[in-house]
Amino acid sequence: MYNFAKGTELLNLTDQEYRIEISKEIKGLEFNLPTIYKVFIENYIVGRSKFKEFKYLDKRYNEKLDFLDMSFRPKKDDIAVYALLSLKEIIRIMNNESGNFDFDEIDFNKVIPIGECHGQRLLFVGIDSQNLDRIFIEDLLSENKMSKLSENIFDFVSDIELFYEDSINGFSSELYYKRLTENFWRIKE
Repeated sequence: MYNFAKGTELLNLTDQEYRIEISKEIKGLEFNLPTIYKVFIENYIVGRSKFKEFKYLDKRYNEKLDFLDMSFRPKKDDIAVYALLSLKEIIRIMNNESGNFDFDEIDFNKVIPIGECHGQRLLFVGIDSQNLDRIFIEDLLSENKMSKLSENIFDFVSDIELFYEDSINGFSSELYYKRLTENFWRIKE
């Protein structure tokens, strides 16, 4: 497997306008965000479909296609990470506006949802004094229904990789290259 990007390379940096807007949203919250997580969302754009786009030019179709796999990879099993949620998305999930989640075992005085992963599992950040800033994932097999992944959001993100497996599209990872002036990868012919 070849790693194309990792950690904060996968995220877009905020600008001044975004930071002003996020500061207003933070002030309006009914709960306190942990300090490290707050610094993270003030500096990186989060939300569904907010990861940087990583594409490659597939000349067979003459179009740019997305790389398929982005996973949290420090453990034996990869965890595909779909999204890190915006504050508005966090509130919608906590209010269960879609009706898709079962929060019977989740105490929002201890954790709040911050992301979505493969298997319709949520990522959480600890907001109480015992688990402040720690990152967890839903784990139905665990006694407390969650398993710790990282000490904080920066540690968690640093272990997310965009990678390519040879079997996906039939190209060896050594064939990919990127020109400095382009925002996509090419495949050597």
